[in-house]
Order: sequence, then C-alpha cells, then structure tokens
Amino acid sequence: MTTIAVRDVELFVEVVGDGYPLLLMHGGPGADHWTLLPFRQLSDSFTVVFYDHRCNGRSADVPVTSMTWDNLTADAEALRTRLGFSRWAVLGHSFGGKVALEYALRYPDSVSHLILLDTGGDSWWERENAPRLLARRGFPAGKVELARRWFSGRTAPWEFFPTLIRLGSAYDPHTNGFAALRTAFAERRFKARPQAHIFGFRRLTKDWTVMDRLKEITVPTLVMAGRDDFVFPPEHQAQLASGIPGARLEIIEHAGHNPHDEQTAAVMTAVRDFIEPGREVPQRRDAVRRFNKRFLNPVMLLVAGRRYWYAAALHHVGRRSGRPYTTPVVAEPVGGGFVIPLPYGDDVDWLRNIRAAGRASIEVHGRRYTLDDPRVVDAGYALPLVRRSRRRVWQRLGIRHYLQVHAVATPQR
Repeated sequence: MTTIAVRDVELFVEVVGDGYPLLLMHGGPGADHWTLLPFRQLSDSFTVVFYDHRCNGRSADVPVTSMTWDNLTADAEALRTRLGFSRWAVLGHSFGGKVALEYALRYPDSVSHLILLDTGGDSWWERENAPRLLARRGFPAGKVELARRWFSGRTAPWEFFPTLIRLGSAYDPHTNGFAALRTAFAERRFKARPQAHIFGFRRLTKDWTVMDRLKEITVPTLVMAGRDDFVFPPEHQAQLASGIPGARLEIIEHAGHNPHDEQTAAVMTAVRDFIEPGREVPQRRDAVRRFNKRFLNPVMLLVAGRRYWYAAALHHVGRRSGRPYTTPVVAEPVGGGFVIPLPYGDDVDWLRNIRAAGRASIEVHGRRYTLDDPRVVDAGYALPLVRRSRRRVWQRLGIRHYLQVHAVATPQR
C-alpha cells in the first residue's frame, strides 16, 4: 500500500496479484477501497488495483469541492498511465459504478471491460426510489426518513456512522449485523470521510444521469447486482443492461447492495468468467458442440421452425462475411419476445453475429418473427420467466446464461 501522486492529488493505492489489470472503484461517496476487500481473491489471475477516490478513504485531503466527475475520471486515467497499463478492466461498485460509467464515456480507449456492480445510471433511484422501496418492504417510518436524508446529503458528519449502522439491515439483508460491523471496522479498518459523503449526495450526484448516453458505451459490459438491493433494484439493472449495446445482465440471488460480501463466490466467478481472455470451454462440452454443429444441426434444420417441431430456426448474418446463416435453437416465448438458452456459453458464433447486428429473425412453430434488443442474462433472471417444465430441464442441464430478445411477428403473406 502506498500513495501515488497524480495530477493535483495523492491517491492511496494498493496493487496485488499478477495478470490482466483490473481497476476497482469503491462506493460511497465517503467510503474507501477496503469495502471491496473480497476482490483480493482475484489476485491469483489478475493484477488487482485498489485505490481511494480523491477526498475519500486514505487519499490526500484536498478540498471536497474538487470532487467532480472531471477530476474523478481524470485521476483514474492518470493512475493508469502512472502504472503503465495500456488498457484495463474497470469494476465500479455503487457510487464507484457511476465513476466507472463516466470514465468509460470519457476514456473509452482505456477500458477493455466494464463491470457495473449494484450501481445506477440516474440519481433518482437512490434519492427518490430507495426510501419508497424501504417503505414498501415494511421498514419503519423513521428508517425510511433516515434513508431519505442519507441519500440527499442532509446528515451531519457526526451522524455518518450511526446512520450507516441503522441502515445496515437494508444494505445487507442476508448478513448478521454484528458480523458486518466486525468486518467493516476490525478486519477492514474502514476509513470514512463524512464530508465527501455529504458533498457527494448534496452536490455531485444531485440530478445526475447518464441514461441518455449509455448507447455510447461500446466495450463489453457486465451489469450485476443483488436481487434484494434497495438502492439500485433489479428493474433498474435491466434498464442499464438494455441501454448499453450487448451488455450482459446477472442478478445474484440472496444478496442486497453488497453481493461481493453476501455471495462472494458467485460474484468472483462471474467476474472471472467475464474478463479472463481465452477461457476454454470444458473439453467434453466443446466436443458435443462440434459434433452438433457438424452432424446434428444440418438434420435439425430440415424441420426446425415448423409448426409441430420443438426447435426454432434462427436466421442471422455473418458479422464479417455478410453471409446469411440459420441455426437451430430452442426459443421459449416470454412477454414480448423469447428466451433462448446458451448451453455452450455466450461466445458462440451465431450469438456474436446477432449482437454485432443488433437484430435477427426466427421461425417458431411455423411463424416468423423479427428480433431486436438482444441481451445476455443469467439464470436467476431468465428462469423465472419461462414455464416450470422448461425451467426444470434447463436447471438440470446447468445452463447459466440465456439470450433474451424482443420479438415482433412478421405479417403472414
């Protein structure tokens, strides 16, 4: 751990591990990088870069008014240059996710992968929706009002820790409160900066949004959050994922605002699977995929898409060749579209073609549909949408990812 001078500030930085670089942007504002301590587990595969934003944690004490989007993102870019990385993967949690979004928009050539963990693209969600959601979940009126003051920057500095403790059961609904306190203060040596929290919510994030700019983000993006997060709930995560071209959505079950604490293994696995280049499909599954592509698919295409056959015929165009292709798939109808299982992962050729084009067409039970808005989602999101019989089969097969598409029926001739 050390401090590194960048621009007009000294940032507190810790670099661990060896491998592809991964920058972690912590939440808050007013918190520190120790809140992301579980990600040290990734140091066996990545060079993990922890740091405290300016005015946060153990970084140098500069005027809190210097905590602007321009400075926060320029600090991260200067840090990348100082550490000698040409590009890096960036993970932002909560407030750090907002910084990550701004960074990806301002410095797109510096980001190879973007991971948005329990964050939002619009301040309305924490300022307005979070207190309302707590009320709907049965929290007492006093705690609802406390959340409203917390997210609008209307708490006094001395109230920072008492408020954080009282909201603990909302932030981490699946964690014992005493265990959470022991972890934060004894094991992680949490360093809070209440003035940064107050300024951040009162000035920096007030009326902030990037929802109208999400389409400008072109790097591979993973949107991930706990199912029970009250700050940025799953419905907003779906909005984020649908707004970023080709983004993948993963909802972590039995977790709130900090799934890296409550479901650590699931989050670490998701990050590894998303970032690590060249991760090989297990040999047996790859052999089955090759066999199906060469021998079974040509036979299936003779009947795929017909009225009484279970398999659909998916029509897409090669992203490089421009040639038309047809692939047999299983397409389960859901509201306004289809869910298609991805038993061989989300790096198969036909899916890459569809994501590049943003559209395709499909024949299902004798009817043709035009498809758009392709999104890769995880099992926790997709399975509740489909029939129970289908859900059971896909669960037994251990399929983790699915393609969700919007569909419009093509008029019959």
